[in-house]
Amino acid sequence: MKKGLLTLGLILALASPALAGSLELGLNDDSVQIQINQTLQGDGYGSSEGTVRLLYNDPHDTLLGSVGYNVLGELGNVPGLKFGIGGQFYAADAHDRDVLALGLGALVRYLPPAFGGVDVATQVFYAPNIISFADSDRLLESSISLGYQLMPRARVFVGYRSLRVDFDDSKYRSVDSGVVLGARVSF
Repeated sequence: MKKGLLTLGLILALASPALAGSLELGLNDDSVQIQINQTLQGDGYGSSEGTVRLLYNDPHDTLLGSVGYNVLGELGNVPGLKFGIGGQFYAADAHDRDVLALGLGALVRYLPPAFGGVDVATQVFYAPNIISFADSDRLLESSISLGYQLMPRARVFVGYRSLRVDFDDSKYRSVDSGVVLGARVSF
């Protein structure tokens, strides 16, 4: 069932590039993640973006979907530095338990012109007990990546992603973690 839903999600994501601002694929031996980012509004003060993601982790038998909204803007007078805040709504079947959570977080992206296409991106989202539902008490997601802009609309990256959930009857359990290789294509 989960692999069928994952296949359906991949087909939908690949069939909708005309609607997307970018399509990102990240994978390792244990998991695959596909994410669509769409710029919703942009002006001289910054931009807002919507995200839709589907993640499947085989060893943890996890299927996770998330929908998010972020507001991004330049931070200070540092060229290439963007800071953002936002939220992610998570829904998952992880460790045979249901997860529903609203994570609030921050993102930082740094693409300095002097580095010739090398960039660093990081994000952290946290859902405390008060906005975690079903079998989950808390959720913590963090990631960091080092990327290279191959061409104006294509980026490759290597990074580390950790997604942990605190269930009602236990301490934090890993839903997905590890080194990830990936690519992001803008449309």
